[in-house]
Amino acid sequence: MVPLSADSILQRIPNINLQLNACNQIEIQTEGRVVFCAQHGLAVLDAFSQPTPLAVALDRLKAHGGQEWIDLTEVIMRLYQAGVLQNPELRNGTNFLKPSGFGAAQIHVRMLNDRARTAGFLTAIQEVVRPGDIVLDIGTGTGVLAVAAARAGAAHVYAIEAGAMADVAGAVFAKEGLTDRITLFREWSTEIKLPEPADVLVREIIGNDPFNERILEMTRDARKRLLKPGARLIPNNLTVYGLPLNIPRSELNKHVATDDTLQSWKAWYGIDFTPLAEAGDRSSYSKFFINPHSTVQWPVLSDPVVLAETSFALNEPVVIDRQVEVVATSAGQLNGLLIYFEAGLGTTATLSTSPSQSREENSWRHPVFYFGETLTLQPGDRFAIHYQSGRRGRLSQVRLLPSNRK
Repeated sequence: MVPLSADSILQRIPNINLQLNACNQIEIQTEGRVVFCAQHGLAVLDAFSQPTPLAVALDRLKAHGGQEWIDLTEVIMRLYQAGVLQNPELRNGTNFLKPSGFGAAQIHVRMLNDRARTAGFLTAIQEVVRPGDIVLDIGTGTGVLAVAAARAGAAHVYAIEAGAMADVAGAVFAKEGLTDRITLFREWSTEIKLPEPADVLVREIIGNDPFNERILEMTRDARKRLLKPGARLIPNNLTVYGLPLNIPRSELNKHVATDDTLQSWKAWYGIDFTPLAEAGDRSSYSKFFINPHSTVQWPVLSDPVVLAETSFALNEPVVIDRQVEVVATSAGQLNGLLIYFEAGLGTTATLSTSPSQSREENSWRHPVFYFGETLTLQPGDRFAIHYQSGRRGRLSQVRLLPSNRK
């Protein structure tokens, strides 16, 4: 990693989510990692919203006293080492800073290896794009969908990519001889103006937490400013499901301070970590992410529950707050909920990440919520799930509500 100096130019990466946790820490969430900042994190991120020399940012942050200056520089170094702050001027140079999030090659390798995911979108493009269409591709990544749209007969494709992967997309377009038919915009879709409105909108921005990449907000903005009336959308609808189930003890031990893990830690370290378990009990749930394919053998206690349904052709609410009554179909111990989705991509092309349909190479990692309590169920027993999603800076949340028996 290149050492920082007063003249080092840094900028925050675009794809991050922020959350304030119960300890008043700011959690800065990027793909595959979480960085914690006790204080100054928001101010530092704001200071580096544009490429800014380190000395200029520190001057703007106006540290009051030596300790605050130390605290600020410590936060900057932590974010720099985590890849949240990067030097954009080194992107094409020999001292390349390894991108994180969706700027990292490994994530796109994983998505391209997920054949069901990519092939589903390619099939939809063949079904939806007509010769002569103008196509807008938001979040083009490696450019695979933009290339497919051009090959399907689009007169022109406008590909949007704000992250470091734009360099790869541009090179792919050049190698495929499509630079005259694909225009690359290196900025957010909400900040661009197109030379002409588009007939088709393509965006593969469904997150691990389905709405956390702001697909609803970006679609609404594109429909308002960038598309022709009645433009065709890929995907055109999205349904989010919850699957009430029993999380096996062996899996819980990896993520939660259970009795088993407390005993192991006591044996390994000679320390009683019961306060850690009690702190977890005070939370409404614990959450971790997992490939749904690996959960296919977990005991399922009801039919899938529809938590959210959205048609992207409508002005659907971007904040979802829904309570759903559920009837148990099997006897067992309910302690968790797995989130997955199904998307309508084209006229026939669909995509499902249900555990029963997912393959091992599935590239999405879906939320699993552990409720911190166990509900003993018999067939016909009733309970309720409260689901929230779309609140800015927060991932989805669920609550298990008191059971109402038969």
